[in-house]
Amino acid sequence: LVQELHREAVVMDISMQVMDGVEATRKIKAESPDTVVVGLSMGGTEDRRRIMVAGAVDFVRKSDPAGMLVETVLHALAAHAVAVADASG
Repeated sequence: LVQELHREAVVMDISMQVMDGVEATRKIKAESPDTVVVGLSMGGTEDRRRIMVAGAVDFVRKSDPAGMLVETVLHALAAHAVAVADASG
């Protein structure tokens, strides 16, 4: 779906029924390496570690304030834009 919709960013819930968010993140990053993934979970340190290893750039807990999710996604997109600009010279 990410490839079809050409999204710059994805908020990935780790707990999903068909495929967990860690595996989905791996697939997204393999197929669309420029897509920014931010992990989302009820869990803590272990969930953060797993999704970051899979390719997410950051992680937010579901219990965090909603504004933190928005802030994290915007920050991740801005950091990605700077990295792309630096890479292109």
